[in-house]
Amino acid sequence: MNETIFKMKTSTHFCVLLLLIFNSKTSSQDYDIQPKHGIEVQFGANSPVVGLKYQRYFWLKAQQHITASAGVGLFYGVNFNQDLTYSIGDGRNFWEIGVLGVFTSSRLKERTDYDYFVLPMTGYKYISPKWFYARINFSPYFTEGNFHPHAGVSFGFYLKEKKNI
Repeated sequence: MNETIFKMKTSTHFCVLLLLIFNSKTSSQDYDIQPKHGIEVQFGANSPVVGLKYQRYFWLKAQQHITASAGVGLFYGVNFNQDLTYSIGDGRNFWEIGVLGVFTSSRLKERTDYDYFVLPMTGYKYISPKWFYARINFSPYFTEGNFHPHAGVSFGFYLKEKKNI
């Protein structure tokens, strides 16, 4: 148990260090378009088989935004997933860090109730100047001292654009 807590503290410190380094390297270049809403298809991560997700962007500035998303996926039945991420980058390329939640049935444990899992998340997001975006996520978790890497890829398009002034 103490090893797991140490590993989690170490990985958290590493992510904060990367955030500080990446933040100092971002440019102040402005971009014309910032998406407000997006729809994506996800393979892996919080939908281990396949999932469909809606995203809402809250822009802090051209280089930073918060994304809230929710969707439905397949993983031994239907699951419902959400995530909340903070993204920082140069306006097109972003590093994401946040938390994701998955609400799923407990059929794996031969029970009839449901479970809700909360996992840390980090990844990369690319937002094109046209209509497309892509994400690569990593959401590790620990069980009884064992490390389980959990990764995914998403492809999506944004529905509405916000003009950057």
